[in-house]
Amino acid sequence: MKQLAIFSLLSLFLMTSCEDSPKAQAQDSPVEKKEVVEKTKPGQDTKKDDKVKVPKELSLKDLMIQLGKDMNGINDGIWQEDFPAIASSAAAISGHPHVGASTRARLKKTLGKDMMLFGKGDKKVHDTALRLGEAAKAKDMKLVLTELTNLQNGCVECHASFRSRLR
Repeated sequence: MKQLAIFSLLSLFLMTSCEDSPKAQAQDSPVEKKEVVEKTKPGQDTKKDDKVKVPKELSLKDLMIQLGKDMNGINDGIWQEDFPAIASSAAAISGHPHVGASTRARLKKTLGKDMMLFGKGDKKVHDTALRLGEAAKAKDMKLVLTELTNLQNGCVECHASFRSRLR
């Protein structure tokens, strides 16, 4: 149980240090509440009925905020020994939405040849979150904690390598 408390406190510290500001924490994520823009169908006039709703593009910052919330969901599940909640939050991390095309282009331009390393880091987090979810489904708290540590390490490695360049 002591190990559980240490891991949980560490993860809480890491997640709160990863978020930009209290203002960012208070914002609704576009993953939870999608904003839409209206576009006119090609070849149509601009009558209201002819507009198509298109989801607003997801930014890297918005994605990171949502991932932070999902990490907190894992921690809450651990504290409550709520394995379905842990599995659900891990699945949200492993299946997170992708950033939009303009954000992806900015990432490629900024990171250049390091874009491949960025992708590998994302895959590492994805695969670890899958394993964490499986451990939760098996109700194996020791393995959940091991995979949570691995997941946090993956997040911190990526942040240490890329965060300053992507702000």
